[in-house]
Amino acid sequence: VPKNIDDIERPTATALTINQLRAMLMKNVYHTWRTKILFFIEILIPISVMIVTFLVVRQWQGSKDLPSLDMDIKIYGSKSTPVGLLVNNTAALELYQIYKGLFTSGLVDMNQRENSFRHINMTELILSLGAKELSLIRQDYIVGSTFDVGDDGAPLLTGWFNNLPLHSPAITLGLLHNTILKWVMGDPDYSLNIINQPLPYNQDTKVSRCRIGWAPSFVLGALFKCRAEDHIIDQPLPYNQDTKASFQLTANNLGFQLSFNLGFAMSFVTAFYVMFQIKERVSKSKHLQLVSGVKILIYWGTSYLWDLVTFFIVTLWILVTMISSQEEGYSTFIELVRYFVVFMSFACGVLPLIYLFSYLYSSPSTGFTRVVMLNAFTGLHATNMSLIQDILCLSGVAGFLIVCILDMPSLDLSGVSHTVDWLLMSVPLYSLGISLRNMYMNNALQDACRLLATRCHTIPNPCCRDPELCPNGKCIPMTDNFFDWTFPGVGRNIFFFYVNGIVFASILMFIEFRCFEKILYRTKLIGARLSNAMFRSRYVGNVPRCAFTMILGRLLWNTYHIRVSARCPHAQSRNDLSSYL
Repeated sequence: VPKNIDDIERPTATALTINQLRAMLMKNVYHTWRTKILFFIEILIPISVMIVTFLVVRQWQGSKDLPSLDMDIKIYGSKSTPVGLLVNNTAALELYQIYKGLFTSGLVDMNQRENSFRHINMTELILSLGAKELSLIRQDYIVGSTFDVGDDGAPLLTGWFNNLPLHSPAITLGLLHNTILKWVMGDPDYSLNIINQPLPYNQDTKVSRCRIGWAPSFVLGALFKCRAEDHIIDQPLPYNQDTKASFQLTANNLGFQLSFNLGFAMSFVTAFYVMFQIKERVSKSKHLQLVSGVKILIYWGTSYLWDLVTFFIVTLWILVTMISSQEEGYSTFIELVRYFVVFMSFACGVLPLIYLFSYLYSSPSTGFTRVVMLNAFTGLHATNMSLIQDILCLSGVAGFLIVCILDMPSLDLSGVSHTVDWLLMSVPLYSLGISLRNMYMNNALQDACRLLATRCHTIPNPCCRDPELCPNGKCIPMTDNFFDWTFPGVGRNIFFFYVNGIVFASILMFIEFRCFEKILYRTKLIGARLSNAMFRSRYVGNVPRCAFTMILGRLLWNTYHIRVSARCPHAQSRNDLSSYL
C-alpha cells in the first residue's frame, strides 16, 4: 500500500464510470436487503389481493360446472329435528329408535313432551312454534319424521320438511331410507350417502354465463339469433337473455375484478419506490454523492435499473399466483408471457413518475401514504404543490372505473368512452388496468366464439370480424394478436408506457441538470442587458432599430450560441455598436 496518497493510481474515464456504477448498485442492493420486510410486504400485497379475488369469483361459480353436494342435514348447521312415535308398536318403535340414532344433536323428541301417543301432532307443534316466532320455524326446523302403523299393520313412516330450503325434501327422504335400510338389514353399519351432482352446463348456458364482462351482447346476440332460427317464436320476451347477462356479467367478471384489484394493489407497490428517494434527498445523502463526483445519469440510472429488478421479482410472484390458480386466461405459458410484458412495460413507465413525486415531500412515510391515497382514493390530503400528482393518480383508478362503466352496452356511450380512454392513456395505472382487462376479455371472446362455432350451424361466421361477412352487421371486438394497436389489443397501451417513461425521465433530467433554472437565468440576463442598452440610449441619443437588432443578436450568440444575421448602416464597427451597451 503506498504511503503517499498521491502515489495511488486514480481511476479515470471508463474505470471511474464502472466504479461508480458498481458503488451505486451496491448501495441499492444493501438498502433492499436492510429493508427486506418492506420488500416482502411489497410482494405480499398483490399476491393477497389476487388470492382474495380468485376466491370471491369462485364463489360466484361463473361458467364452471357446479360442484357436488352431500344431502346431509349438517349442511344447514345445528338445526332442530322433531321426531315422534304415534303408536305403541314394536316395528314402529325400532324404526323410531334407529332414526333417533342418526342424530348427535338437535333432536326434538315429541314423546318426551306428551304423556299419550294421541297428543302427538307434528302440525300442531309447528303451528304453535310459528305463532310465537315464525323466523324460528324457517331457520331451525328443516326436517322431521313421525312413525305410525298403516291399516295393514305395516310400519308407516312420514317425512316432514321445510319447503324453503331447496334440499330439504332430498335430505328427508335420505334419512328415512337410511332408517329403513338399517332396520331391514339388522345392522347399523349399513348406510346410504345421497349426493346431488348437477349436470354440466350445455353450450348455450356456458355462453350465457361467459366471462366476457361488458361485451356479451355481441356474442350472445349471435347465439340467440341462432336459437331464433332453430325455433320460430312469435312472442317477444320482456328482457332478452343478452341484456340480463350484460348486467350480471359486468358484476361478477373475473377479468374486471382482477384488473381493478391489481391496479389498486399496484398503487401500494409503486408507492414503496418513493420512500428511498425521499430519504436520500432529505438526509443530504444524494447531495454528498453528487458532490463526491457521482454522475447524475449514473445515480438515477442505477436506481432505475435496480428498481426494475425488484419489480421483476414482484411480477414473477404475481405470475406464480396466476398459474397456481389455474383459472382460464391465467394458466398457459403464452398467457403468462403476455402479462409479464405488460407488467414490465408498466414498470418502465411508472418509475420515472414516482421519482418525480419524490420532490413533493420531505418525509418518506408522508410521501408513501399520500402517494397511496392519491393512487387509490381521492387525493384529498394532497398539498397545493401536488396538483399534477392528484390529477394523474386519481385518473388511474377512477378513470378505469369510468371507462368500464361507459363501455356498458346499455348506456350506448362507447364513443365517449373511447375519447376518455385516449385522454387517460398517459396515466400508467389506468393503462395497466385497461391492458389487463383487454387481454382477459380478448381471450374470453375467443373462447366464447369457439363455443358459438359448435352451436350455431345455421349461421356462417358467427364470430367474424369483417362487417361485410358478419350476418348481423356487427363485428366481434377481438383480435388474434394480443399486442395489436387497435382495441382490444394492448399494443397502444405498451407504447404509451414507454413514451411516458421517456417523457417523465426527460423531465427528471431537466430538473437534475437545472435546465429550467439556466433557461430562466439566461432569459433574465438578456432582459437585463437590453434594459441597460435602453438606459444608455438616453445619453447616447436615439438608437436605431437595426442597432437593437444587432445587440440582441450578439446577446443570443454569447448566451445560447444562436446566430442572428443583421446589419445596421448606423453602426459599421463593433466600437460603434458597443457604444450602445
